[in-house]
Amino acid sequence: MRRNLVLSLVITVAVAALALGLTIVSGSSPELGLDLQGGASVVLQPKESVDSGVLDQTIGIIRNRVDALGVAEPEITRQGNAILVELPGVKDQERALEIVGQTAELRFRPVLELLPPDASQPVPSASTTTVAGADDTSAAPTSGASPTDASADTTVTVPTEVVPTTPPAEDDLDAEVVLEEKDGDGNVIARYRLGPTALTGAGVEGGDAQLNPNSGTWSVAVTFKEGEVGIDGFNQLATRCFNADATCPPQLNGRGMLAITLDSVVKSAPTVQQSEFEADDVSIT
Repeated sequence: MRRNLVLSLVITVAVAALALGLTIVSGSSPELGLDLQGGASVVLQPKESVDSGVLDQTIGIIRNRVDALGVAEPEITRQGNAILVELPGVKDQERALEIVGQTAELRFRPVLELLPPDASQPVPSASTTTVAGADDTSAAPTSGASPTDASADTTVTVPTEVVPTTPPAEDDLDAEVVLEEKDGDGNVIARYRLGPTALTGAGVEGGDAQLNPNSGTWSVAVTFKEGEVGIDGFNQLATRCFNADATCPPQLNGRGMLAITLDSVVKSAPTVQQSEFEADDVSIT
């Protein structure tokens, strides 16, 4: 299971590193059946040669985008090194094809808060502080304790709030967002409140899976480009999270976490173990 998650992240990084864009194949105009009348159908071709895993990942990305559009019974299939997308009943065809064909963008964001996987589950309000022994007019005194007994147990009602997940259309690069992490079956396993984007996939050169022969654990080796858009920008984020400052507060083991997202979904959220890295020596486990 862990190996599958690591390999999925490698492919995610590869999608970003290749700046995988999809272009409409010249002359592509598949004949529409009756169920596609009024819809849209197009063949998309990667701008560069890609392997099968990257193409399958891209199909998954397109499928998620189509699901967000609310298209009923879409058909998304591979045709060699191309992808056929058929969207029945789409009214705004131009907008639909724009969303389907846009380049996936990898983003690196600081984790501000860990949230319950269920978006309907309330969480304590960030501004609330619970004080031991605080008065609560709704609490009944414990047996044998007088109302003025300072040591009596009391029940403190902590205000809560429901924190919704940010819709993909509102996933602003420079804003705080709440995004989900999903397992291989599409089930939500975690949610995170994230800070503004510190770095995008434009600063990534590539990624590879590595197996530690001693521990038997898998990791992803990511290579960044030089400069502010690459390793320098990543190190600035790493320093904030390693030091657990206010823009990347402590989460697990007293360290901050950074989230790697693609198309408004968290692909990984590792704890930062050091403050500075070499461009070709970043390992994600």
